[in-house]
Amino acid sequence: MKQNRWHRGYQAFAASKLVSQARFDAARLPNQLESFFMRHEVAPTHPDFQRKPLQGPNQWPDDPWFVDVVRRYNAATTAVGLALLPAFAIAVGEAPDFFAPLFAPPATALRLIHYPPAPPDRPEDLFGISPHTDYGFLTILAQDDVGGLQIQAVDGDWIDAPYRPDCLILNIGDILARWTNGRFNSTPHRVINRSGERSRYSLGMFFDPNLDTVVAPLRRFAGSGAAGPPPIRYGDYFAMRLDANYPDRVGVAAAG
Repeated sequence: MKQNRWHRGYQAFAASKLVSQARFDAARLPNQLESFFMRHEVAPTHPDFQRKPLQGPNQWPDDPWFVDVVRRYNAATTAVGLALLPAFAIAVGEAPDFFAPLFAPPATALRLIHYPPAPPDRPEDLFGISPHTDYGFLTILAQDDVGGLQIQAVDGDWIDAPYRPDCLILNIGDILARWTNGRFNSTPHRVINRSGERSRYSLGMFFDPNLDTVVAPLRRFAGSGAAGPPPIRYGDYFAMRLDANYPDRVGVAAAG
């Protein structure tokens, strides 16, 4: 069950430390969380199966109820991401169906996260998850009422993201920022579970382009201000970021 080389499965407590980030210095301390990753399903008959980064098998516990619930939630939040694509396409000045072929199918990661109660003597830079921006296109997040998620405002202040029943939080990620040459700003955020008695739980759906999509500034943003970043295949970019932040995975050494 331990997270495999395709970034799927269980990640033990304090097993990740954010060292590869777009805007923040490398974290000094590991994230105070444990999690379970399910990514987009890849059929064993697919030509990329176990041959390319992120294109391997999911790992499941021996619990049919858990597998069924997680798969249904994954399908529901993936559908939310697909339904939002026309709105994002219009927002960047393209036709409503512009993003559809670039997400056919999307690369997704559903992460189930547990943040234990905070220690009584928490250092200032010990976080549930360190300040960061998400790597991809869009994050669809459900959180509980414990609180702890904070968003960084333009002036640098950190603002609590309050719990609201039956609501999802949407975060723009670094890939949408890359597509818009920085015009659409990826959302800096962090988590501090300030409760010394209660655990915090959240469900993050990371909804991203197809791994073979090449990302470069879109036409209306390519000439705005600073020169844009060079084109990059999304799968290469994503694997590079994940490998830097999650090195403790089964089979990594064998992968060369």
